[in-house]
Amino acid sequence: MGVFNSKNWNSEVFGKYLETVPRVKQNALLRAGVLRERPEIRSMLTEQTGGSYVTVPMAGHIGGDALNYDGNTDITATGLDTYLQSMIVVGRSKAWKEMDFSRDITGKDFMETIAAQVGDYWDDVDQATILSILKGIFGVSANNFRAQHTLDITGSSSASVGADTLNTAIQQAAGANKDIFTAVIMHSVVATHLENLQLLTYWKETDSQGVERPLKIASWNGRTVFVDDDVPAEETVATPGVWNFAVSTPAAAGDKITVFGTEYTFVANDAESPAADQIRVGASGTAAQQAANIASKLSALTSGPAANYTIEVTGSTKVQFTQKSTAYGWGAPAVSAEKAAGGSIALGSVTETVAPVEYITYTTYVLGQGAFDTCDCGAATPNEIWRDPKTKGGEDWLITRQRKLFAPMGFSFVQPSAAIVSPTAAQLETAARWAPVTASDGITCYDTKTIPFARILSRG
Repeated sequence: MGVFNSKNWNSEVFGKYLETVPRVKQNALLRAGVLRERPEIRSMLTEQTGGSYVTVPMAGHIGGDALNYDGNTDITATGLDTYLQSMIVVGRSKAWKEMDFSRDITGKDFMETIAAQVGDYWDDVDQATILSILKGIFGVSANNFRAQHTLDITGSSSASVGADTLNTAIQQAAGANKDIFTAVIMHSVVATHLENLQLLTYWKETDSQGVERPLKIASWNGRTVFVDDDVPAEETVATPGVWNFAVSTPAAAGDKITVFGTEYTFVANDAESPAADQIRVGASGTAAQQAANIASKLSALTSGPAANYTIEVTGSTKVQFTQKSTAYGWGAPAVSAEKAAGGSIALGSVTETVAPVEYITYTTYVLGQGAFDTCDCGAATPNEIWRDPKTKGGEDWLITRQRKLFAPMGFSFVQPSAAIVSPTAAQLETAARWAPVTASDGITCYDTKTIPFARILSRG
């Protein structure tokens, strides 16, 4: 049966086929043992309003001070704290199409190729969803979660991970309960740094001949390490660089100045509607006027290299470039000048007045078993074929849909006033959409020391 043969199409068979095709790409977050299957949530969704948002009770722990047993003190009882966790289903869809003409030319049956790629595609989507949720919950400051569960060493003298980094991070997050953490997901740069320090311990196996061989699975302080470059690696500017150049000698009409490879021509001050690549010389043609006009022209740009700087005039005749906080990697501006016939412009050299401090912040996630409750909530028609007989001579479409739930332990998804049916990645990444799970009194929060999420921010 061809995958795009709509006459023979059987969505149930195709769905089962997807489950049997070997996965080429294994996403670390999906194989780190941090997902706990909760199939019963699917039936809960049908019982509650909407079918995409569900509130599930959670049992807390018994507690309270012990009473004095002295024959005089009455025994009193306290109840078990119960919590309510709200979860939302994430719905996603995607379609692929194949031209009849392509099949006519190649003569190929794309069944296995498409099935294998569809499985990997949805694995990628699931991992992206989990990463978005992690970004969202680590923006939550309530109940001191973000501060307690984040170890940021990017500003320390040793800004890269070391022998004590993991142990410090999980103790800070969970105290004596740090054994809840079982897996570490890190960027390859961080893993390579740990390998160079010989801090990763690789598991070994003994083959049938009695030869001991190292495996590709490693551990760090007893926690299994998964290397995946999908974890955040964000460009950071700790100290913006500042550069300037002076208009030493004023320009005359026809002189040129080139900034970041774009050439601008000075025109007479009374020129009507100067073009995008023209700069007026100014009413009196002074260096100060021209510095102001240059800064005005460049600061108005919303794209290109100049847009990575705040550009203004300082010291009357100097054009100053201050690196924007999001402009990692942009150094000194490239500036040059050219005189026209009879021209006079001269520029001072570009001078660095504040040296930039730039680096990449790598996020390492430390998670525990069951960190996420998950449930495949199903779609009415998860896979189907649709045929367009006229476009480009005929096309067959494979349309796929899924609805899955990933609920981080200890956090509820918070609905805005206009309820969300299926959150986008941006909504999942918004801290305001998440809140610590609270008890039935609406005040007491789930103990953050029992929440198996921690992260390490480092430069490597």
